[in-house]
Amino acid sequence: MKWWVVVVAVRTAVVLFSLVTDGIIRDYDESSGSTFCKWDAVYFLEIAKKDYFIDLMTVFQKGYPNLVAVIAEVTQLPLEPVAVVASNVLFVLAVYFLKRLSEEGLHREEDSKQFIQYSVVAACFSPAGIFLSVPYSESLSMMLSFLTILFWVRRRYFCCVAAAAVASLVRLNGLFLFGFPIWSSFANRDIPLVFVVVVGVTPALMNQYYLWLQYCPSWSGLTKEVVASESIICNGDETSFLGYYGKVQSAYWNIGFLNYYEVRQIPNFLLASPFLFVCFRAARSVFEGNDVGKAFRFDPRTPPIVIILLYHCFLLLLALVVAHIQIAPRLLAGSPPVYWQLAALFNTNYKRITLTYLIAWQLIGSVMFVNFYPWT
Repeated sequence: MKWWVVVVAVRTAVVLFSLVTDGIIRDYDESSGSTFCKWDAVYFLEIAKKDYFIDLMTVFQKGYPNLVAVIAEVTQLPLEPVAVVASNVLFVLAVYFLKRLSEEGLHREEDSKQFIQYSVVAACFSPAGIFLSVPYSESLSMMLSFLTILFWVRRRYFCCVAAAAVASLVRLNGLFLFGFPIWSSFANRDIPLVFVVVVGVTPALMNQYYLWLQYCPSWSGLTKEVVASESIICNGDETSFLGYYGKVQSAYWNIGFLNYYEVRQIPNFLLASPFLFVCFRAARSVFEGNDVGKAFRFDPRTPPIVIILLYHCFLLLLALVVAHIQIAPRLLAGSPPVYWQLAALFNTNYKRITLTYLIAWQLIGSVMFVNFYPWT
């Protein structure tokens, strides 16, 4: 069976299952939006319609909403179904780029076909789950992450930098992808460091300048009273604009260093624990040839694999010490070692348990999300 048939079948099943369960189960809040317009999807769609109009929205980068808005404008179709279709198509592309990356980046021989098949299956049931099929930026971010790393593996460094720049316009953690060309500029001098840094910071600076115009009085023309009453970004003081992203995240979501380590968050740590187990097993490959290396006979301690694994470790550390722990599956959705580790588990006695977990995660997540119950 063709790989893309499996991907399309799984995503179609997720969408249909979500529609059915939304019709059968009563929403937690009856005033919530339509089937796929729940939780942060509301903000993405509102940004696509009206741009930012409250400071809370500024933590959502405009890359995905702008893309959806353009497609809806060109096709003259309603925004929400366009966003759902776009997310699912982008996910298919993401799996394709992971497949190509697995083929070109691991350099294995006899068992490569089996490994790629397992990696594709793991990606089809990505722990990011329902968020890859609804109006969220996860699918686009995942696709751009794999594309950036694929360009880097191919030594197409200028394309790599361009893809990372676009990724940073979709999610701010796309900036971390610049670590790949920066490493190459130091290790091999294949690309000028100045070029990487300039291209890397330009999208972020452009976004900051845009928000400064919107929320800082001396630049926007708004009175200090209006800005102070409606925004915590500047609050009448332009100097307070620096670090706006962390300020908004902290104010509305309590994001901060070790802020999530509270007794009441133990259930969320337990919820994330199976995924974190997979992530830690993949991270160990940096130091020893376990699981991934033993199952598929490659040395994970040689470049470029080691750099990809270090990138994975960095995202894992970020999830552990800063983010809400239950969003770890979404934060690391664009980390290739997640799917390589799952592929390695498919080649062990844990195959059935792993596949059962992934399928159950998809189903439970779909039910919870579309019926407006708390989920990751």
